[in-house]
Amino acid sequence: MASPSSESLRSWLESNGTFIHPSLEIKQDPTFGLSTWTTSSLPAETTVISLPFSLAVTPELAERSILALLSGEGKEESDSSWREAVASLEERVKVLVYLVMHWIIEDETSSIDSSSPYLAHYTYLRSLPSPSDLLTPLYFTATERELLQGTSVYGAANEMETTWKADFERVGKVLRLSEKHGFTWPRYLLASTYLSSRAFPSRLLILPPPTASIPTTSETGAAPAPAPGPSHPILLPGIDILNHLPLHPVSWISSPLPSSSSTTNSSSGIISVHLPSPTAASSQIFNNYGAKPNDELLLAYGFVLPSLPYDTSPLLLSSNGIPPSVSQELKEGLGVDVGKRFLVGRDGVIEVGGELRVGVRWLVADEEEKEVMRRWATEEKDGGGTGWWEREVGGENEMNVVELLGEMVGGRLRALRAGGVVEEGKEGEVREEVMRICGIYRQGQIEILEASEQWLEGERDRVAEKYGFDLDEEEEEGEEDQ
Repeated sequence: MASPSSESLRSWLESNGTFIHPSLEIKQDPTFGLSTWTTSSLPAETTVISLPFSLAVTPELAERSILALLSGEGKEESDSSWREAVASLEERVKVLVYLVMHWIIEDETSSIDSSSPYLAHYTYLRSLPSPSDLLTPLYFTATERELLQGTSVYGAANEMETTWKADFERVGKVLRLSEKHGFTWPRYLLASTYLSSRAFPSRLLILPPPTASIPTTSETGAAPAPAPGPSHPILLPGIDILNHLPLHPVSWISSPLPSSSSTTNSSSGIISVHLPSPTAASSQIFNNYGAKPNDELLLAYGFVLPSLPYDTSPLLLSSNGIPPSVSQELKEGLGVDVGKRFLVGRDGVIEVGGELRVGVRWLVADEEEKEVMRRWATEEKDGGGTGWWEREVGGENEMNVVELLGEMVGGRLRALRAGGVVEEGKEGEVREEVMRICGIYRQGQIEILEASEQWLEGERDRVAEKYGFDLDEEEEEGEEDQ
């Protein structure tokens, strides 16, 4: 059964020019929240929703609205200082401030007219999850966030919170807004979470040539590939209700309104969700966010998927305590970024010619081996050699590479296995769903790194065979040394 909020949202969307297929029902689901379901079967090649560009929340709309509200309605051109202040904001931040403005004018003490035509998305915002229902890490309690200890999301969530808070404080100063105006951190956090979990690329609002359309996903589950060029996050009300299903065939098609022949980015276009395959009755209509790993799904969207085929686990060269001078030489001499997150997939493979592998080769190399690597890198830059990253320096170096990679993987595994435990007496401070998704995420990370350990065992055997090492003899010598 449709909820009051879903009925209001549908009425608002349709009254503003959105097409929603008659066989689609927007309703609250106990598992998926607000979502779309079919009331009857749909044939292949069905368009289920078409949204006019004019309903999208874009930086351009946001900038016009903020300027009008802060400088006085109808006086956008009268205050150059306001125009400069608003224009100085990043595109993403303009959207955030626009969302927060909706909540500010609902305050009884607000000096902004609540009937302002510059804020058009009240109904949409009221349909979105309340803060208590959000499951992204920044809405975890302190005890819940400790469940992420030992994972990459733990540090990423803390870094995201620091960055967003700094943005919030900077925006307040630029726009001369503070808590007394209703510009608060909880509201900015909520707007930031909505945008990070529901954003689409603005390139979708670029109309294709008259003879083309923009199908952006396929049966392969490839990530969306909208029109080329710079892009920034926007919101597409109604379309963002569709939940994520990996490898699900779906197309996003941008086209002009029937009454318009425009071929440029304007309010005259529509963005449509098109299903190439038949859909049974009583089925949920899904979108496909692309091949996103669980750490990204958890951090930005607040959910994870078990046994995700393209899940990854990061390894960091910087975890080896690399001095700045070595980091600089790796970057400038070999093109290796020490601060980069190197992702290992579910097969556990660490590419022989990958950037991580080359960085580790350098870390374990003696001066003679480093000179060889410098020469290879110089030859490639000068056009005298290719593919040097694929080349192994020597047997001892490559065996040391495998050993250091094993230590890196083992260290991450120990941290993952040690974490995820709720402190005694604080079990009641953790929501059941948070416990579940953190457990799934952690287990997936462990499985990837266990696969990497197994792969490294095989890699150790490969190196030994290639260079004639007797591993049994080495192990016996090691036992004698102990």
